[in-house]
Amino acid sequence: MHPSTEPIIAVRGLRHTYGEGAFVREVLHGIDVDLRAGEIAIIMGHSGSGKTTFLTLVSALRAVQTGSVRVAGQELHGATDAALTTARREIGFIFQKHNLIGALTARQNVQMAVLIDRPADSAAAADALLAQVGLRGHEHKRPRELSGGQQQRVAIARALARRPRVIMADEPTASLDAQTGREIIDFIQSLARTEGCAVMIVTHDSRILDVADRILTLDDGRMIETDAIFERLADELAELFAGLPQVFAYFPEDGPPRLAEYQPLRRQFAAATEALNKRASDHVRLRLKPEAAHRADALQQMLAAVRSLEALLCEFAGHLRSAPPDLQRGTGHSLQLALETVLLTAADALRTRDPEDIDLLARIASDRSEAMKRLRDAPSLRPGTTSASDAAWHDALFALTNDFARLIHLHGQIAHFLTEMRRR
Repeated sequence: MHPSTEPIIAVRGLRHTYGEGAFVREVLHGIDVDLRAGEIAIIMGHSGSGKTTFLTLVSALRAVQTGSVRVAGQELHGATDAALTTARREIGFIFQKHNLIGALTARQNVQMAVLIDRPADSAAAADALLAQVGLRGHEHKRPRELSGGQQQRVAIARALARRPRVIMADEPTASLDAQTGREIIDFIQSLARTEGCAVMIVTHDSRILDVADRILTLDDGRMIETDAIFERLADELAELFAGLPQVFAYFPEDGPPRLAEYQPLRRQFAAATEALNKRASDHVRLRLKPEAAHRADALQQMLAAVRSLEALLCEFAGHLRSAPPDLQRGTGHSLQLALETVLLTAADALRTRDPEDIDLLARIASDRSEAMKRLRDAPSLRPGTTSASDAAWHDALFALTNDFARLIHLHGQIAHFLTEMRRR
């Protein structure tokens, strides 16, 4: 299920303080954030950064002091107790310690939540919820008879009892081993997709970041957002690009080009880049934010540059292997080594998207481009050759240097679009 365009949770200008008089300390500094149906937001931050305060405010568990918090259309700032209760009914809570009642069975723990709305068939409803989270046959067991992962599944079943539109999870994997934690997170992700729940997860566990649509980092009371879907698209592009230097393996020095082997890989590369392009467009349409559109536009232009680069790289390799032998061994070999260096630099910049790596790529692309212009404009006649043989040699040199200069220009474009992608 795709995220809805209308936010279920809308936060604007949220501030919160603790203490009084000279001891007042503001822990949240004007936070703005939205959360839509089917969307998963992971909140990270060091201890004391305001994560729990933020979670309790948007969960209607703490009074909003300054700013606006709307849950399913209900404004929480200044809301009555009855309005806050109504808002809480739209939210299912999953806690780190499960908070199950030890004297009750799994069925009875879930029934406690079901009884509020469905007293007549609470047992059957509880059993259906337990089956939904994979605990059919465990209804009669008490918490001490269940594993940590099973206890967390009971807690999830309880959270789903009132069919909430929002799931709030506070460190849901903290007390679980890696495999069980992964299973719980995958299940929460499936809820977001199949039930259309908006999910907000507070965690320190970096192993679960891959399920996030957005990563919200609280740093000293300020929210910094990372578009997780976009970052995954950029990561996939970096992975595709990292394979480009392998092109030269299909144009060996001691034999004919292995085009029959290479063509299927080219088709796979074209299909993969086209799929990335479509997903970037779909992401912009769903997010409907100007900054998402700007970054996706930069990514799509970079995809076009990478597709052109792959085709031109193949052309360069073909020209290199058809050049006169002495040109292959001399200038041609130097150009190939230089190109491989630039490709590796670009692969690093695409992978890290770090400003220093991007700047290095831009500087290398500029330096190589100027060098190729000088080489291409050098006198054509070589000592000890005829005009006819030298013309063929020079034509081959021009083809190689022209390809190289165009490839370097495309690397410069990649550096430019990487810089644009970093803009917020």
